[in-house]
This record gives sequence, C-alpha cells and structure tokens, in this order.
Amino acid sequence: METTNYTRILIVEDDALIAEDIKDICELEGYKVPSVCYNYHQSIVAIQNNVFDIALLDINLENEKSGLDVAEFIRNMLHPIPILFLTSYSDKTYLQAAKKYQPVGYITKPFQEEQLISGIEIGLNNHPQLSNSNIRIKGKSKIMSLLTAREYQIALLICEGKSNDEIASIVFLSVNTIKFHIKHIYEKLDIGSRTQLMLLFTNQD
Repeated sequence: METTNYTRILIVEDDALIAEDIKDICELEGYKVPSVCYNYHQSIVAIQNNVFDIALLDINLENEKSGLDVAEFIRNMLHPIPILFLTSYSDKTYLQAAKKYQPVGYITKPFQEEQLISGIEIGLNNHPQLSNSNIRIKGKSKIMSLLTAREYQIALLICEGKSNDEIASIVFLSVNTIKFHIKHIYEKLDIGSRTQLMLLFTNQD
C-alpha cells in the first residue's frame, strides 16, 4: 500500500541496476528519493545539497572510499540521520567495522522488497532522534510540507548556527539567493528571526 509521508531517502549503491531497483521500491512505497549515488563523492555532494531522513549505504563500494566513509561523514553531521547498511555475505569484515557507526540495521543482498521496506520503517522508528515520538515526526513532516527541500536544508543550516556566507558556500549559492530563501522561510513559517526558527525546530525535535 502506498504511504503518504515526507521521508527522504539517500541511496548509495555502486551497482546501477540494484540502485534503481531500490529507488523504485522506495518510491512505490511513497518515500521520496532525491538522490541515487554510486560512490563516496556523489554521496557527499548529495548530503550537502539535500535533506534526508535515512541513508541506505552499500558498504563495499567499488571506489577508493566505501560506504563506511559515507557513514563517517554522516556521523559527524550536527544532526546525523539513521544509517541502514546494505551488505553481501562476503562483507563480514566490513560488518565488524560498521558497528561503530551504530546503524539501525543491515539488509543482506539479495533482498526481498518486504525486507527493505521493513528495514527502513524499523530504522526510522528506532533511531534515537525519532523513536518514541509520533508528535515529533508529525511536527517535522508539517514543516517539511511547508518548505521546499532547499528551504528546509537552509533552515537546518541556520539552526546549526551557520552564517549566510557559510550557508552560501555549503549549498553553492550566492548570499543574495540565500537571503531570498530565508525571507520565504520566515513567511511560510510565520516567524521573523533566526531565534524563532531555532525555537521552532527545537520544539519539533
């Protein structure tokens, strides 16, 4: 059954066919998939330019950097998102290394559609920042429904204490464009300052 939610999923999988299969499964379930990435560098750019609620990471990427490196980047974010690792039976060494990132679960390839969806749902519900709080999840969904993905990303960066110049550098936009987005964020959320924005997000978290 298709769900109606605002959950955004990052997919990092170096096999294009598997990646597209995962994307199709997620979108049919009602999730949003802003980015499908095939290596570490694409993943970092996607994270910096989008807002995600959960990351599906293939551990063993065919690159100089693995899914564990992506997990390290996510873990160092001010607001880390839950990580669900995708792995194969031959990844036992990687699985041991993956434990330090406190993933919300592992999906073994090849997987069934039901396994993937269950893993995502359990991961979202078990993540420390989201668990035991339907009110928080609904509040977050309301904010996300009012803002575009870019506006929501900028709002989060404001809440992290970033200046307009810093935000412009992170999202690769001009300072004037950032100011334009902030004006729209304030109008849509009916607030007038950064302090009010931070309080609003604090109340949702």
